Amino acid sequence: MRPITFALPLFWSLLAGAAQEPQMRAGVWRETLKFTIETIDGKPAPPDDSKGSDTTEDCYTAEEMEDPARFFGEAAASQECTQLAITAARGSIKISGSCTFEGTLFTATGRGQYGETSYRQVIRLNAVIEGRPVIANGTFMGTYVRQCTPREAI
Repeated sequence: MRPITFALPLFWSLLAGAAQEPQMRAGVWRETLKFTIETIDGKPAPPDDSKGSDTTEDCYTAEEMEDPARFFGEAAASQECTQLAITAARGSIKISGSCTFEGTLFTATGRGQYGETSYRQVIRLNAVIEGRPVIANGTFMGTYVRQCTPREAI
């Protein structure tokens, strides 16, 4: 049996928003996910299991960044997120709907903002994991760091 916190960081990566303006920069982005589990079975989550974070740096090409809708929605599109609606306009992102991840149905609502060199999204998640209702919050933050080196761009 996997701990509840195992599935949540992976699922958060599926939930990103869509956008058309402004143009996000190609290059290396530092992306951080922070999540907090509020309740399990309607009770406050144990402090040791209730928080987590993950930070990565990835190189994105101009092609990947030319369509922010694709940039934010690509992970969700590759999963079972047929009921997830992602909308964006003028730097604002809105997310609502559901996805299935590793056989578990997650419902999510969220909002965020994006710009040329940063983005931030806050998402509220509801699921039943291992037979127990779970409510969690996640914050996705991304910051442009620099241009990609030729080696990173491969």
